[in-house]
Amino acid sequence: MAASTADIVAVIQAVATAIDDELEPEEVAELAAGIEPTDGVFYPGVVQMDYMTGKLIESYKPVPKMIIAMFDTGGTVNTVELHSDYSENRGNENSSAELLEAVDSLKKDFSPENIARVATMSARANQRILEKPQLEEIIEFAQSQGALGVNVAHSGTMLGILFKPDESMRKVLDIAKAVEAKFPHMEYFETERLIPGGWIIRQR
Repeated sequence: MAASTADIVAVIQAVATAIDDELEPEEVAELAAGIEPTDGVFYPGVVQMDYMTGKLIESYKPVPKMIIAMFDTGGTVNTVELHSDYSENRGNENSSAELLEAVDSLKKDFSPENIARVATMSARANQRILEKPQLEEIIEFAQSQGALGVNVAHSGTMLGILFKPDESMRKVLDIAKAVEAKFPHMEYFETERLIPGGWIIRQR
């Protein structure tokens, strides 16, 4: 959900606005990453970036309005400790060639189907770092019901089930209820659509 990053960015831009300034995403990235490992939600579009430095690696546009049914898998995560352990273990250097190729494919194919495919692969790879209980069973069940795949919070407890943009919202909610019933540790949170990053400043 990038909740902590959202809070940090809101404070950064609020202070900048108070002195009649507005920072560029790259400036926000440097400040945010200086506080803690950060997500790229402040960049336009959907991005791949270095979570430790805020450096932009790749930007993907246009962003399809995929439907995401979100669940909390339970428990808590100390994100600073998790990222510290991840960095010490050299993080993405241990990623498989298959996953890296899949991520690279997003530059040419940023369709809902490919996004879900890569996100699901990434969720599986992240099991060795932060396990989500019954992930394989959840993926299998969700896809059997018509979902495209899943995504997970790599340093949090959230899990999303991904659907194509034109999927029936009634069907999505029915599947969400079925998932919650089949996997008691999964608490349905809400349903949203994939949107581009960035911020909106409102002065009152």
